[in-house]
Amino acid sequence: MSSLPPAPAGAPRYAELESLRGLAALLVVLFHVPGWNSALHDVAIIRNGALMVQLFFVLSGFVMYTAYGQKLQSGGAVLRFQLLRLGRLYPVHLVMLAAFVLMEFLKAPLLQMGYDLGTPFVSNTWHAFFQQLLLIQAIGPHNAGFTFNGPAWSISVEFYTYLLFAGVVCLLPRIKLWVCAVLATAAMYMMWAKIGADYINLVWCVAGFFLGCLIAALVQARAPALPAFTPWLALALLLAFLQFNHSVRNDVAIFPLAGLLILGIVCGRPGVFQRVLRARALQWLGQHSYAIYMVHSFVLYLLFLTLFYGLPDRLPDDGSNLPHLYLGEALLVYLVFLAITLGAAVLLHRYVETPWRTRSRKWVQREAAPWWALGTLALLYGMQYLSR
Repeated sequence: MSSLPPAPAGAPRYAELESLRGLAALLVVLFHVPGWNSALHDVAIIRNGALMVQLFFVLSGFVMYTAYGQKLQSGGAVLRFQLLRLGRLYPVHLVMLAAFVLMEFLKAPLLQMGYDLGTPFVSNTWHAFFQQLLLIQAIGPHNAGFTFNGPAWSISVEFYTYLLFAGVVCLLPRIKLWVCAVLATAAMYMMWAKIGADYINLVWCVAGFFLGCLIAALVQARAPALPAFTPWLALALLLAFLQFNHSVRNDVAIFPLAGLLILGIVCGRPGVFQRVLRARALQWLGQHSYAIYMVHSFVLYLLFLTLFYGLPDRLPDDGSNLPHLYLGEALLVYLVFLAITLGAAVLLHRYVETPWRTRSRKWVQREAAPWWALGTLALLYGMQYLSR
């Protein structure tokens, strides 16, 4: 999941969608908080918060088609597009991967100090590390999608979905919308019918991304004027689904609901809904959403260790290793967690995400840069093969 990229000249920007992404990222963050207090943990909307990643995919498809749906007309344009996506996603991913690798190296000395965090590089193996380097950790039957920085699994499938999108736009320009429709429909059917379980992470992304492309094409072609209540209705339906959905098979419904919400925001008559989403605080949240999404798991891991070793008398007998917190204590922990996550995200956004995104744009403009990149990727894939 990444925040809205700068659009090429002439492409529209939808600031409200940036805020929507930030709110969705916040719900994913809350979903990952352990069950320290059941009153907070068992809220149905939060328990279904993982489905907001699917909303990210629809948003990405909408934004990418809006910005690049008419511009990827050559192999060079496709290569530069993919390298820009790599420059957008990879630096933050690499920093967070390094943080988790460092924790693996610290496990042995911490054990000597009395803190047993497990054996180094057992679940987080070196093979998984190379998969993470190549962003293939969530693709295929032998994936390691939830090793190291677990949320990065969505970056893995999104990166290769970008490549599929660019290929469709470049090679099949006359029938690209038909191909998008087939891909979105087939992927959603596979989810509903539980087909292709080994590739389900990629299927999720393909379903949402290409549905987003179709919505963007509709807006570009017709831009239907919808009533001002449309985004409110779409949001109500989405929240109701999150509240009452109890079946994994029904998860596929998140895609049309997310699409309706995006369509309502973009095409609904301007009103309170859009003004709320343009609030400065929500815009800030959206601008930092990628950093928030990528850093929160590491912050949560440190907080988990702090509570585990800091409150040994609160550990239950069921082996869950989750100390029980009273409601007031849990609220305080939630606030501390969110404050640290947002603070870390600010640093990650300012010193990694933004400068490296700028550097990658300048680098990609150099004539020889794409070929250097291809050589580097070939080397990394070779290292992954040798690590098996």
